[in-house]
Amino acid sequence: MCSAGNNWKDSLLSIASYRIHTSAFFKTALPKTGVVRSASRQLVFAPTSVMGLGYDDFYMLQLAEHTFLLLDHGNAQTITGQIIRNLAEGTLVENGLSGDIFDMPHSAISWTTHTWLKNTLIGFEDSAMSISHTLPQLTLWKDNDVFIIERFMKAKRFSHSQMIILNEVRMYLNVSTLSDITTSDWTRFLTWALHVEPTDSCSSQRYKWPAAATPSRKHKELWRSALRMAFARQIVNRIDRPLVTDVWLSKTHTVFI
Repeated sequence: MCSAGNNWKDSLLSIASYRIHTSAFFKTALPKTGVVRSASRQLVFAPTSVMGLGYDDFYMLQLAEHTFLLLDHGNAQTITGQIIRNLAEGTLVENGLSGDIFDMPHSAISWTTHTWLKNTLIGFEDSAMSISHTLPQLTLWKDNDVFIIERFMKAKRFSHSQMIILNEVRMYLNVSTLSDITTSDWTRFLTWALHVEPTDSCSSQRYKWPAAATPSRKHKELWRSALRMAFARQIVNRIDRPLVTDVWLSKTHTVFI
């Protein structure tokens, strides 16, 4: 078990770091072996048994190791299995997006923490791989509900640093959907959501949320501005369009505020 943990730490290499390292290595190593530095990487990484150069593609070795860990421990009642499931659920909550965690565009999700699991999921995305699993997905609480961070992302109005800030505020409030922060008749944002004062919501009681620092005044202002930009036509508390009300999609919910 300890060995597995060390392997995760030692092989925590992003694809961007991998490309930097391999580029520098092959610029030096290939000419020393009499091979032009621009040689096809398929030739470089092919085994010698088929006339390749036999270099190890250590990014793919890392991805294979992580895949085996997921397959061996993903559903197992082991310490490693519990760590994997907790990390996956935490990644889902931090992503704030709909859908299967293995089908999300992780390379485009710039606002989440860098972890070995995120590296693995980016590798899966790059290799068109997926794994069947029983991990839950984030819940939409009512018909026509939407995920807040997903709407911010689709708006394409916020920079990388702004998306990080907006997600940090969302995590501080423990919310994930529009219904978490609006009145039950969908006509107004809740005062606590605009003032960034955490209180109970469906999502706050459904998931385990990590501790988050209190946002600064500027971060709160960005949050309010982003809500109005993403969900409203005018700078008032009203949302942009009426939504279907009183149709719960999940039987597990708290009193709607």
